[in-house]
Amino acid sequence: MNPLSLIPAPYRFIALALIAAVIVGGAYLKGRGDGKAVVQAELDEQRATWQQQFDRQVADSAAKEAEFKAIAKAKEDEIKASLEAATVAGADLAARLRNHQRAGRCAVSQPAGAAGGADGTSGIDADSDPVEQATGRHIEACARDAERLNGWIDWFHAVSVVR
Repeated sequence: MNPLSLIPAPYRFIALALIAAVIVGGAYLKGRGDGKAVVQAELDEQRATWQQQFDRQVADSAAKEAEFKAIAKAKEDEIKASLEAATVAGADLAARLRNHQRAGRCAVSQPAGAAGGADGTSGIDADSDPVEQATGRHIEACARDAERLNGWIDWFHAVSVVR
């Protein structure tokens, strides 16, 4: 005699359906867990890729910033050196002008563009006067330094807008 024949047919079908449901549910849960592991591995891989890209971008930004700072420092040093030279030249010129006036030689000559081509106090042509030439060179140097400084300021503003 078959032991299953003792169980009525409707209960056998219910039992088989429950066993099938358990098998299908277990397979689903196992597959779902494996799927989570695969998805988590892909997510970790993407995060690692994103982190590498981010680190590369941070390094590039730091390198560009260091380059901008080096350029700015070089320009600043150049301008400071030029301004120091102009300051020394100006102080020297001022000292020579004071000595020239103290010596009682004559009053300081007029600017080069004065009426008549010669200054009104010394009778010396303003273009040939060494003091006037030194003053002109000094004023030209100051104008060049001011131009460079304005250029540097414009460049620095353009660089700071980029960031």
